[in-house]
Amino acid sequence: MPPHAKPVLLPQSCRKVSTRAFLIFLEEKGWLDSAAAVERRAILAGRAFAMKRFGIALDL
Repeated sequence: MPPHAKPVLLPQSCRKVSTRAFLIFLEEKGWLDSAAAVERRAILAGRAFAMKRFGIALDL
């Protein structure tokens, strides 16, 4: 766990999803224009997304 991260306890009824999956969900609902654009900006700002992307190379 990164040093700045705090552990979070979730109730049994909650599901844990990746940030990427949540961004894609928001895009599919029409609440976000581009999940890829948000991800790209986050990576350029230093966010550590996993580089594996459903078997597709990540274009920065």
